[in-house]
Amino acid sequence: MTLEDEIKPDDNIADYRSSHSKKLNQHFFDSGNESREMFYVLGAMYSCCTVSQAGRKQDSNSNINPNKKDTQKKDSGNLLTIQSSHKDLLLRIKEALNSEHAIVEYANKHSYSIAIKGAKHLKHRLEELGLGLPKSEREFPEINENIVNHENALTQSNQNYPGIYLSHFLRGFVDGQRIICYKEQVKRKAHFRLLYNSEFVTRAAELLSEYAGVEIRKPENSSIMYLKKEIGKIKSFLYQDWEYVQEHRLYIPSRLEQFNMLSDAGCKCEELGLLDQNNNRRNFQAMQNKECASIKVDLAKKLLSEGLSGTKVSKKLGYTQATTLYRAFQKATGQTVNEYVGRKKHSH
Repeated sequence: MTLEDEIKPDDNIADYRSSHSKKLNQHFFDSGNESREMFYVLGAMYSCCTVSQAGRKQDSNSNINPNKKDTQKKDSGNLLTIQSSHKDLLLRIKEALNSEHAIVEYANKHSYSIAIKGAKHLKHRLEELGLGLPKSEREFPEINENIVNHENALTQSNQNYPGIYLSHFLRGFVDGQRIICYKEQVKRKAHFRLLYNSEFVTRAAELLSEYAGVEIRKPENSSIMYLKKEIGKIKSFLYQDWEYVQEHRLYIPSRLEQFNMLSDAGCKCEELGLLDQNNNRRNFQAMQNKECASIKVDLAKKLLSEGLSGTKVSKKLGYTQATTLYRAFQKATGQTVNEYVGRKKHSH
């Protein structure tokens, strides 16, 4: 599989003409706002985000009325596309960016996407951070571990966890990868794989050697493989700030489980679900859907506690019908939305 096979956006995406008017925090990545959450989301964006360049030609088959203002052409250079097979990751990115943009499910039902138009400041900032180039040309970003910011415990965290920002960035990047497993043809043992471009993964390998203590490896076909003995070290580094990671949901549970299984000396690819995309797709998809529903319920609790109605919460979380949220909420919590809101009011 080539890099393009892994990260190529789908061209058959829905119409996003009104997306530029939706709520969005365009200053999330601004200098001075650095945080562990920001670096995690930035890592995920390196895996999942494509930034359209200005001056892009319109499709000759476009149905735009030439007598109307060509707003699509005007915004064509300000389109951000975030695509992943992990819907829960896109939900976490949406939450971080305080975004109301819809998550669109692809026809094959194994990929999801958010398209953001007209966000000029956000696009400019992402370009400054290295995301303006095609994925095949992006360099590994310089990450300053000595940033002083609003996170009160960060100085102590830096002392406890060397490379703390790097670990959050790399975990976000890995969470954004579609597949992290490589299958040996003979023994069929599972290896951890980093896939991007040669320069990027070479720098990643150098940093993993420095901070995780693994052997430096050279890329082959824009990817680097790690053996089972090294996977445990990589996992320990990526999740070293576990209390914070868990509290702020800066991880994908299924990916952590995959790391746990990959670091098992006896683990074979068939035991890892969709780590090899030809195996157990249904089981993996069911696991993803369950995790995604759990995350949505947690977000619903937060929004309901802030005073939003059940209908508004369902729309914000992407449900087409509020009853779908109500059923999922009751199944997960054992109480209806109204019961939850009522108990919250009585507790204050």
